[in-house]
Amino acid sequence: MDEGQQLSDFERFRRWYVEPLSKLDNDGSFVNLIVALTLYERYLQIKVFRITKMRKPKPGKEWNIWRDHFDEHMASDLEITTDFAKTFWTFIRNGLMHEGMPQKTGGKNNVSAQGYFFDSSFDHRPFEGRDIVTEEKLICLNPSAFAEYVIGKYMSDPTLISESGFHPIAPITRKLSNVKRV
Repeated sequence: MDEGQQLSDFERFRRWYVEPLSKLDNDGSFVNLIVALTLYERYLQIKVFRITKMRKPKPGKEWNIWRDHFDEHMASDLEITTDFAKTFWTFIRNGLMHEGMPQKTGGKNNVSAQGYFFDSSFDHRPFEGRDIVTEEKLICLNPSAFAEYVIGKYMSDPTLISESGFHPIAPITRKLSNVKRV
């Protein structure tokens, strides 16, 4: 890219997310999932805003209303129950975003331990499974299929790429020659 050349939001999204994520498979699908969760959260926030006209508020009464919409939309979108959507978000999203690994316990009430099992034979929807030997409850998911599903949302509706109240996609406009260390 020439210094200072302005790319469209769609082109930057394609270069920063679509192309790099398409190169990751097998163990790289774990990274796909981490990135996809951030993009899925952005997608859900946009969808909730379109319904409620509320941006993600600070904790309080409005937060609870907003979060209910968030969980309900996730459940509907992934075709899972609202309770399981909350479980998925608590153990998988929160664990990966805060500690780099899915959580074993979580939530305000220290919900019971959950294991996880990622496999390429599953589709994009998380589901609850059980280890038949240990009886451990598992959150099962195909990370790459989930990432492809999320990327597909943006590719089929490019307005989502630019539609964020707090974190618009960053432009690439500065010339290296105009930047100095301070």
